[in-house]
Amino acid sequence: MRGPSVLVRSCLTCLLALMAAPLAAADKWVEAKSDHFTVIANAGDGAARKVAWQFEQIRAAIEQWAPFSSTKAPRPLVIVAAKNEATIKEFAPSHWAGPNPLRPGVIAADTEERTFIALRTDVQPDTRYGANPHALAYRSYTALALNETFEGKLPLWLNLGVSAVWSNLVIDDDELEFGRPLPQFVDLLRRGATAEIRGLLTTTASSPWYLDPSTRSVVEAHSWALVHYLMFQAPKVNDASPLNAALALIVDGTPSTVAIERTFGNLDALAQAYVDVATKDKFTFTRVAASNGVSKEKYPVRALSEAEAGIVRAHFLVASEHAAEALAAVAGARKLGDTSIAGIEIEALALDRQDNRDAARAAYLRAVERGSSSFLVYYKLAELTSSPTADPATLKKMHDWLTRSVALNSTYFPALVALSTVLVQLDQLNDALPILERAAALEPGRADIQDFRARILAKQGRHQEALDAARGGLALAKTPDERQALQSVVDEMTRALKILAQAAPLAAVLAGPPPPGPAIKPLVRTKAVPPVYPAIAQSARVQGDVVVAALIGKDGRVIDVAVVQSIPLLDQAAIDAVRQWEFEPPTSVNGDAVTISSKFTIGFTLK
Repeated sequence: MRGPSVLVRSCLTCLLALMAAPLAAADKWVEAKSDHFTVIANAGDGAARKVAWQFEQIRAAIEQWAPFSSTKAPRPLVIVAAKNEATIKEFAPSHWAGPNPLRPGVIAADTEERTFIALRTDVQPDTRYGANPHALAYRSYTALALNETFEGKLPLWLNLGVSAVWSNLVIDDDELEFGRPLPQFVDLLRRGATAEIRGLLTTTASSPWYLDPSTRSVVEAHSWALVHYLMFQAPKVNDASPLNAALALIVDGTPSTVAIERTFGNLDALAQAYVDVATKDKFTFTRVAASNGVSKEKYPVRALSEAEAGIVRAHFLVASEHAAEALAAVAGARKLGDTSIAGIEIEALALDRQDNRDAARAAYLRAVERGSSSFLVYYKLAELTSSPTADPATLKKMHDWLTRSVALNSTYFPALVALSTVLVQLDQLNDALPILERAAALEPGRADIQDFRARILAKQGRHQEALDAARGGLALAKTPDERQALQSVVDEMTRALKILAQAAPLAAVLAGPPPPGPAIKPLVRTKAVPPVYPAIAQSARVQGDVVVAALIGKDGRVIDVAVVQSIPLLDQAAIDAVRQWEFEPPTSVNGDAVTISSKFTIGFTLK
């Protein structure tokens, strides 16, 4: 989930001057903490506690009705409870720009480290259906819980539908209404918005009708209506909701259409049933008692200084893609006395969002020198320091920063990949591979990671394992570039294995004790062509030895060459040189002409 894009604004200089000002002095900002949520509010202590309590209620309800779900958000969740529209506007001003401003009552945004939800506490519910005015906020939290539980494996219709159903919990002090219809979806379906069910069940996030803003709401409405029907009104399967039965099949890899047919039956009948319920107001829902956990009055609340509140706002602005306003907010907080590491980190993130690499890197470095505990800061510092011409000292610094990033967050995929890349550059292949394996386990469907893994294995001389990894990556490849890269590894490893398999006694002598059979006379090279040192490798200060295996025919000419020990920028130059070599026709000691293979080391040394 990413925040809204920054829109073009008029009077930019005046606007930034306004944004640099601290939050209104009359506002009293507080922080309330429940067991699982942090709420920052200017709507008073009671409102802060109430919002925290409401989120605790939806968390408890999800655990009760969907025990298979994880209610732990993958990133810390900070909720901003704004007392009115003027306040929430300060956290994402672009929504109020232009001739047709959106003016939302809820805004969700995130960085790699933290998820933010801002909501207005002064909005009223839609009394037609008892719709929760904070449905989008609850929906965002539910979507996070689903992604954490199922690691992104749910099909789009199911993710959208479950999130939407759970979003409309109507909460009062004693009970929760669960399953209330969502007015905007009901209205859309009643106006005749149609969706073919098989197309709905196979829709992905890259499907044209989901990417198209004019039809996305149709996908969302039908996903919600289908899930709502399966949860509340479809015939049960073994005394359980057919949704739960279908979910078990889908998580095991069964396609949605097959899973739904097995649990419900005829798809066309299902489509008619859920649309009939939605368009003829036949909805059912349920009420459950509110959780009897800690009373909201016992949630601790502390007052925030204006500077602290300004830093929170700055962080939200970075998350919602308002980098310029975030920098102004940090500057305003510093005028009020802020000297926090968080302020430096947010400044770095905002500069990074503006592609101001040098200033961002300097800010990240200041945060690190101050003792930052942010895994993202260490990763970003290494990322901005990375260069094709990085010398060993720079690579060592990057290694240390990335190691710290991984120590702070062992599941941050980009840091794991970056660390394994630096270890390869440092020629620490044995250390690089386990790190990359951890990354692959986090995102097993990534063809590019299998490509990288195959190349490390090839560089270690583990040809069969490299070939297996490349073939596995080919099965995952989604783009022509991915397929081409992986096919090149498959071809290279296939050639290398072929040469090694066809090795004559001389190759066996190189590898160990001589095999039985006639000995081979030593090779005599009659034509040696030196390698051409690639300019790109020289500029990158890459040097070292490439080891190749060559198949030499009975006439003394080189039939084929494959890399055994790789230096990627130098491999092709070594292959091109050895292909031009010639030898006296190889023979056994008995004088028989033979085809043999041999290994050669091609050295490249910078001058």
